[in-house]
Amino acid sequence: MVHPWVTTMVIAFGILVAIIGVIAYLRMYKNSAWSPAGGKQAANRPAQAVPPEEEAVSAAKNDKM
Repeated sequence: MVHPWVTTMVIAFGILVAIIGVIAYLRMYKNSAWSPAGGKQAANRPAQAVPPEEEAVSAAKNDKM
């Protein structure tokens, strides 16, 4: 049977790894959601569709191939 201190150390290590993982994830999420390209409001805006003029240009390029 395993000593109780080993079980305690394994559980403490797992909790520590989980806390570090959550902190790392939140830092990455914060950096991507508030990137300078979109600002803080970029995360709240819905995705925009491709403008019709870009679709026409893309279709014209595909027709020439």
